[in-house]
Amino acid sequence: MPEISAADSVAGRLSALQLLAPDGKAAIQTITIDEARYEDYRKNPDFIQKHVFPGGQLPSPERFAAAAESAGLQVVGEPTFFGPSYARTLEEWSHRFEANLPRVRELGFENRFIRMWRYYLAYCRAGFRAGTIDVMQVHLARR
Repeated sequence: MPEISAADSVAGRLSALQLLAPDGKAAIQTITIDEARYEDYRKNPDFIQKHVFPGGQLPSPERFAAAAESAGLQVVGEPTFFGPSYARTLEEWSHRFEANLPRVRELGFENRFIRMWRYYLAYCRAGFRAGTIDVMQVHLARR
């Protein structure tokens, strides 16, 4: 999950793929942010960076490709993006979470966690629907 890495360690996470065989390939899925929003996002941590994945940072597709390049990898073909359908996935997770609230409470999770989880799911869903964040699948190969 490159998106939970600090910006300067995405290339570090991808460098582990140098263990691929010389003709090896890898498929990576990551959440991305629009390049036009990246600098403001980097300088002003959002809810998720503060409370869910502290220190995490979404790469833009362009920055992901640059990190792959610096890790000795190349993007093969065109990435696939499917943020709007991922918004539907989050909506389903939200429904299932609400349907299982008694079990969540039995597991010891209190109202603070429940409110935060609801907000997290809604926040992400809104970002995917608005197109400010996306889900990208990309194929990589060693250079």
